[in-house]
Amino acid sequence: MIADARRASRDGDAGCGGGARACDDELRYLHAEALNQAGRLDEAVGAYHALDRKGAPSAMRQNALYAAAQIEKRNGRLTAATADFERALAAAPGGALHEEALVGAMESARAGGDT
Repeated sequence: MIADARRASRDGDAGCGGGARACDDELRYLHAEALNQAGRLDEAVGAYHALDRKGAPSAMRQNALYAAAQIEKRNGRLTAATADFERALAAAPGGALHEEALVGAMESARAGGDT
């Protein structure tokens, strides 16, 4: 399915705005979500992190970093979770997940012993 969508984006048939790069970002996000749902959590975190790159939409970066942080927090990797929550905050300071990322960063830091 991902390969078909990439071919369509190259052929100009894609429905996402922002050109082929934006379509690739959307496909990468969907791939990360699929890995998460399949329980391949380390791979999902890596795929979410790959979306945190220069030029990626700030909302997508925030969503991806927030999702990675949630996985890391559930798996007890509190330092990594805190860092990702903080990166999510920085990616889109006025973004939709601002408050959730702030709370996540504070809770992860506290759970890791940083009061």
